[in-house]
Amino acid sequence: MTLSEIHDLAVRYAAAQRELSEVAEDIRDQQRKAVRSRLRALRARAADTANAREALVGAIEAGRGLFTSPRTISVDGVQCGLRKKVGSLVCDSPERAVARIRKVLPDQADTLIRTRESLVMPALRALDVKTLASLGVRLEEDEDVVVCRTAQDDIDKLVKAFLADEEELGE
Repeated sequence: MTLSEIHDLAVRYAAAQRELSEVAEDIRDQQRKAVRSRLRALRARAADTANAREALVGAIEAGRGLFTSPRTISVDGVQCGLRKKVGSLVCDSPERAVARIRKVLPDQADTLIRTRESLVMPALRALDVKTLASLGVRLEEDEDVVVCRTAQDDIDKLVKAFLADEEELGE
């Protein structure tokens, strides 16, 4: 393989990418036209959906007593009702809480308090290889890798989405 042959393959790849982008852009334009032609209906349905959801949430809120057992119901693919929200622990002063745990629950301190020492990787990256080796740290996967990409990443994603849609439809 010569550099000239690699150059020719890169030119071929770029041309294929441009052709792919043209087809994808044509499909995207057709999608935009379809959306624009139905935009009024789409907005109306979105507003209707938001209003229906708001009415359902309001009714559930007003009828909380109806959802003791079962706490949720499923109707026509919609699950609604009540569920227990997972609360979050808030600690204004972790240092004070640690001290209190050590005082009030000393036998559970190892379970309730985490003590961790860890390496600061960005700082270690600044050290030379010899110093790293003396510390028992090594740099891995520090090698050249093949790069082959285009500036058309969004087009590639669009094409993948089109292909996925096509597979779902069984075409």
